[in-house]
Amino acid sequence: MKTIEEYLQLPYTYQIIKEKGESFFISVKELEGCMSSGDTLDEAFRMIHEAMELWIKACLEQGLRIPVPEALEECGYSGKFVLRVGKSLHKELAEAADKEGLSLNTFVSNLLSRRCGVIAELRNVVKQQNEQLGADYGKEYYHKEKES
Repeated sequence: MKTIEEYLQLPYTYQIIKEKGESFFISVKELEGCMSSGDTLDEAFRMIHEAMELWIKACLEQGLRIPVPEALEECGYSGKFVLRVGKSLHKELAEAADKEGLSLNTFVSNLLSRRCGVIAELRNVVKQQNEQLGADYGKEYYHKEKES
């Protein structure tokens, strides 16, 4: 178990809002409800440091889980996954990778990246077409209304 000091050394995400006048509101994204304010930015950081200390101390005393900073959070994606394919597809991919002078891993990764890019681009095209159709429909409807 980490100590309060060890938690305070972690790279938590600070959210700062300049309020009316010269005061600053500051909160810690990962520590729900941990917030403070100060008349200056330096004071706001001193105050949030104290608030974090109290927040973490209360969690430790109550045996509650203390979230890790977003920057350190394991997102569950290691960059590796196992994929089983048929022998003929494996052969075809390996030969194509060899022809390109790439490892099979790099070749397949490139194929998947391009495919994701194409899908994203298609979504943008469909979105734009839908927006245009909606705009055109609205114009057409308006003209029909005016004619009647």
